[in-house]
Amino acid sequence: MTKTCTSKDLQEIVIIKLGGSSITDKSKFETLNKHSLEWFGKILATNIHPFFLSSCKSKSKSKSNTCMVEDTSDNPLPTNENNHKPAFVIIHGAGSFGHHHAKQFGLKGESKPPQENENFNDTLTEVERKRFMTGLATTRASVKKLNNEVVSILLSHNINAVGISPCVNIPIQAHGGNECNGLSLLIESIQEALSVGLVPVIHGDAGLYGYQRDNMRSGILGGDQLVEMIATSQHWNKYDVLDGRSCIGIGKHESEGDNINERERKRPRLVTTGLKQSLKQTIFLTDVEGVYTKDPNLYPLDAKLLRNIFIDPNSGDIAKVSVAEEGGDGTGHVGLDTLQVSGSSHEHDVTGGLKTKLGSAAVVAKSGTEVKIVKCCSKSAEQAISGEVQTDLGTVITKEQ
Repeated sequence: MTKTCTSKDLQEIVIIKLGGSSITDKSKFETLNKHSLEWFGKILATNIHPFFLSSCKSKSKSKSNTCMVEDTSDNPLPTNENNHKPAFVIIHGAGSFGHHHAKQFGLKGESKPPQENENFNDTLTEVERKRFMTGLATTRASVKKLNNEVVSILLSHNINAVGISPCVNIPIQAHGGNECNGLSLLIESIQEALSVGLVPVIHGDAGLYGYQRDNMRSGILGGDQLVEMIATSQHWNKYDVLDGRSCIGIGKHESEGDNINERERKRPRLVTTGLKQSLKQTIFLTDVEGVYTKDPNLYPLDAKLLRNIFIDPNSGDIAKVSVAEEGGDGTGHVGLDTLQVSGSSHEHDVTGGLKTKLGSAAVVAKSGTEVKIVKCCSKSAEQAISGEVQTDLGTVITKEQ
């Protein structure tokens, strides 16, 4: 008796953040790095659980863009090794497809709710309001264009990928708050996609920012912040994830107690006992080898690659680090006072660059999930995606034991 591939076979989830500077040329307006995207599609297809692969076999590209569909419903899983491959959640930055528009219209990354932001101005002229809304509209159009390109590349490698926009469609404001249950809905969307064999591809986005219509403006919800929100969200455990039999459990949901109002009870729920949720690791694919003690572009002789960063489990601060000595195993420790983590070197970047990335990575590591920062298209990146414990280069961030 053959065993078919379903979501019940899935054991692990891996989050991958594709840096905007890795998949685009950030110095040139809306310019793809097709080499990086093709590399990523090929590597992901090799390492993803077969539950997420298409049964569509492409014909010759010179003749037609159509495909031949094979019935794989009775096909066994190829090997036990394939059966233990993970599911992936993809989050990508905007690169040259969003930052140019955002900077033009004054949109920037936000981290605090507007009520807690000392720089938030309650008064907004009509001219200012329109400028913010134009910035939001044009930035979103640009990043969604990039999202479509990423999804198209993955589809060309027989990965069933779907784009998900976190702002406006799902009511998450630019600072990433859950005031309107937006984060809860985003997690449900991700869970629903994974449960039926779809790979969520989420992009950094432009969203509304304010607490009433009269002062509503717009800002940027960056990809690094999305990684932090999704990887550490408590909403993963709020509902079970769907099994492979249905999309939404209409007419069936599991009671959560008397504190749910009637409207919530009537809303279709995600119900199953199928997918064991286990976030294995989070991987940042960047345009540098990892985190350095200094900017390697400015200090090529003095900058040292950090092999390990250990996060204090209580404070969330960096507790200790070790460097990658030439020919060594990265066990040489350096003092924290010598670290000079630089920001982005791209003039159009509005999301904080490496400092923001490292901050988000530290929060994820503090929650108990291992984080790796590696260079896109490198052997280290391939090793990280394939699940190898040690990479040639790159920085591993973990919670101090």
